[in-house]
Amino acid sequence: MSEIEPREYWLAAISTMLVWGLEYYDIILFSSLAKILKGLFFPEANQLIAAVATWGAFATTYVVRPLGALVFGYVGDRYGRRTSTVLDALAVGAAGLAIGLLPTYGQIGVAAPVALYLLRGVQGLGIGGEAGGGATWALELAPKAVRPYVNGVMYSGLSWAVFLTSALTLWARGLFGESGFASLGWRVLYVIGVVPALIALAIRMAGPESREWLDAVRRGRTLKVPVAGVWRYWANFLILILINLGLTLYFYGGSATGPT
Repeated sequence: MSEIEPREYWLAAISTMLVWGLEYYDIILFSSLAKILKGLFFPEANQLIAAVATWGAFATTYVVRPLGALVFGYVGDRYGRRTSTVLDALAVGAAGLAIGLLPTYGQIGVAAPVALYLLRGVQGLGIGGEAGGGATWALELAPKAVRPYVNGVMYSGLSWAVFLTSALTLWARGLFGESGFASLGWRVLYVIGVVPALIALAIRMAGPESREWLDAVRRGRTLKVPVAGVWRYWANFLILILINLGLTLYFYGGSATGPT
């Protein structure tokens, strides 16, 4: 079995950074577009119901994330880490592109908000799989000595997402004007979002499989029901959930609360 070259695990880390960044890109973008999306996809409802329906679409990605983690986690444990990351990047990128091209309520009626919810669900499934799958693939490729640095590269996705979303939104509003942005400009931002997913997808399709996973398969150490293995470490699992809960509420509450 050939040695993993540094270029391969750094590229894996960059691909995870890009897809993780898309999560934050979507959070900030959808939050800033909520008023526009409400008018385009829920125009027949009263203001309160339309607002609840719009933020319900936002929340859909979070509701289905645990399911995405289970589905893509199973794929990663049974069929390979790289396979799982290719599929979840495809789901995130394709769903974001489809939202950017989605007809409005005025064009196709009630099918528009239904499709919006479904596409947000697909995004959530992909992000749920990426949260653990992308990190697992990149970290298992890297030697233990450099894993902290690989982890740092992956988490920098938040930084580029915040900067890029803000810069592109200002650019699109200036280019299209307020009325043009409400009809076309917001779509351009969603279409642009597919570019990082395509780059990540290309890296992953050309990348190597995790040697740790291949070794586990060779030794017969993979589980038929991988999620069952989590319960062996239920206390650690619970502690991790509690640690992340506070950080998650702080970050998402702050980034999703603003003028819309």
